[in-house]
Amino acid sequence: MGLTGARGVIAGAVLGLAAGGAAGFLAGRAATAPPPSPAPADPAPVAPAPAPRPEPPPSPPGPSAAPPADHWIARGAVKRADGTPFSGARVEAARGEESLAEASCDKEGKFLVAVPGAGPVRLIARPRRGSLAEAEVEAKGPDERPAILLALRDSGTLAGEVVDDSGQPVAGATVEVTWRGASGGGGGSQAEPPRTTSEEGTFEVPGVRARDARGTFTVRATHPAHFDGWATIPVDDADRLPDPLECLVTLRQASVLRGTVVREDGTPVPGGYLLARVLTPDGSRDYFRADLRGSTFEVKTAVEGTLVVTPSVEGATGLPVEVGTLALGKVLEQVRVVFRPAPPLARGRIVGPDGLDLSVLPMRLETTTGGKSSVAELVFRGVTPVTGEFAIPREFYDGECPAEAVLAFGVPGFKPLEAKFKIEKDKTADLGELVLERE
Repeated sequence: MGLTGARGVIAGAVLGLAAGGAAGFLAGRAATAPPPSPAPADPAPVAPAPAPRPEPPPSPPGPSAAPPADHWIARGAVKRADGTPFSGARVEAARGEESLAEASCDKEGKFLVAVPGAGPVRLIARPRRGSLAEAEVEAKGPDERPAILLALRDSGTLAGEVVDDSGQPVAGATVEVTWRGASGGGGGSQAEPPRTTSEEGTFEVPGVRARDARGTFTVRATHPAHFDGWATIPVDDADRLPDPLECLVTLRQASVLRGTVVREDGTPVPGGYLLARVLTPDGSRDYFRADLRGSTFEVKTAVEGTLVVTPSVEGATGLPVEVGTLALGKVLEQVRVVFRPAPPLARGRIVGPDGLDLSVLPMRLETTTGGKSSVAELVFRGVTPVTGEFAIPREFYDGECPAEAVLAFGVPGFKPLEAKFKIEKDKTADLGELVLERE
């Protein structure tokens, strides 16, 4: 550029600044600069970035070679209930009851199973302890490798039903479940919190676990108007437990009576027992003993009829008391039995050689009333040493009064002792002296 051109540029710049800054500068420069290049065309549109694809999981264990032509690959991972990987679990592919293939999980819980044949299969994760996890999977094409997540349950559910011996549901029964490991297998016992059956007699106990490889679940059901019932579920392989476990517990119906024994002044007795008998509609009798817990008692039997109890307190026998009618499936509550000492059936004295041991004697009591006879053979321990005095407790006879009776004692080396007397209500027969004679 020559001097004249330079001056023109400078003059144009000065005029541009004076005229208002950068615009004037550009105008002055344009007066002397070469013509501008043509404007470039609009840039070509840029394709949007592809959406991020989910990062594939790390390669599962096993060979990377393609499976045989008639196989396809199922892959996935096994995780615990809290989402952490479960390593070491076995994963089985099955159709129906047939096991097709099996693989083990790696340290990250991942697995790869080569499945033969087309069609859906069940993938079943089997940890050494705990509940199973399973899901159905199917390859839709020859090159597809379907993936599945098998989430292990932390525990399983035991579901069941409680019924009576006629098959009717028992509502309000208490159900307790206990696990006991097999002896020698390192297992212990564990009880689950009790549950109560619904109106339909059903129950569910969530969270049950087979804590050892082998053992037994015991399910115990109780109900006030029934005898207790049990069901056992043996476990030979804790890895193959179904979920839910199912069981049926059957309870036998019972006739139940509960109450207290008090003295005539209303104070509770300190303990003892009841000798109970049930007079059934067909005329037969059912006998049993119920121990007192303090002054309270519970009578539970499988027969129906009129219940008569004879309390025995502090070695003294009371008068029989008719307390009510028993019926299967029914509970009589708050029954009050008053203890009134009963006079013995009979008193007497055995006379024999000095020093003869009469502490234990075989005794036979034959009674007849209303044309019916009965015989009771007992062991009698009520002879007083030295004096030979005895009293026959009224609990030895529970029939109607009056009655004819024959009492016989057997003393080794002596002739049998026999005495006839009449049994009367609230009266004691005096048998006098019974003299022993050698055979």
